[in-house]
Amino acid sequence: MVFQNQTYINTVFLNLSIGFKKPRLDYFCYPSDIYNNPEAEIMTVTDSIEQLNNFLLVARTRATYEYYQFYFQRIAKHFGKYELEKVDKTVILDLITKFKKESPTISNNTLNKFIGAVKSLIRFSLEKEVKFPYLKMVHKIVQTVSDDNQDIIFKYLKSQKDKRQGLRNYLL
Repeated sequence: MVFQNQTYINTVFLNLSIGFKKPRLDYFCYPSDIYNNPEAEIMTVTDSIEQLNNFLLVARTRATYEYYQFYFQRIAKHFGKYELEKVDKTVILDLITKFKKESPTISNNTLNKFIGAVKSLIRFSLEKEVKFPYLKMVHKIVQTVSDDNQDIIFKYLKSQKDKRQGLRNYLL
């Protein structure tokens, strides 16, 4: 195989250094190398997820690995066979649309995490960026104590400020 793509060479050495069971030297190539080796396979989203998972296990914490698993499982279910090189804004939009149709109550915060996971796959495997804007996030403010209850609490604390710890509690 002729190595014209530095990204591919870096990926091969990374794959070999983090302990893939089967060296990927003769298995994957990027589309620019297809012309030199027509028998090579194109990297799919599932292949990229496998590579990134192996990297996360070695180079990141267990919590990071588990965080990505939730999102990668759903991405692989819908777009696992898709060629990674062809993932662009349109594909990400299709993914978000499918998730929104499946679960209409899904929040934009959750969808943004899916977008981030797809961007991570592309950035890791292809070393390129996909410009896709994050969705507007809704910040919910939950009032834990009603105004009436706040008044009652402050009146009580104010009445206790002459006692030893009452002033401290009132000031807090």
